[in-house]
Order: sequence, then C-alpha cells, then structure tokens
Amino acid sequence: MGRRESGMKGLLSRYIGVVIAVAGLLMFIFGVISGETDEVLRKAATICLECIGLR
Repeated sequence: MGRRESGMKGLLSRYIGVVIAVAGLLMFIFGVISGETDEVLRKAATICLECIGLR
C-alpha cells in the first residue's frame, strides 16, 4: 500500500509542476501579445536609472 501511495504522490506532484509551467507559459504569451513587454522594459530602465542617480 505504501508504494502505491508514493507513486500517486509523485505522479500528482509531477502534474502540478506541468500545470504551473503551462499556466506560466500562457501568461507569458498573453503578456507578449498585449504589449506588456514594452511597459516592463520601460519601468525596469526607470528603476535602474533612479538607482544609480541619473533620474
């Protein structure tokens, strides 16, 4: 019985990892399609410039 439970637990954790990876990929694709990459890059550059005192 213990072996069967550990096999199911391993299988479940593998599926959870795959589901999380697919969800992340879908969110990434949605962000690229909606043009969020430009906004993120602009904000990152602003923060960097503020950090080193140029802005």
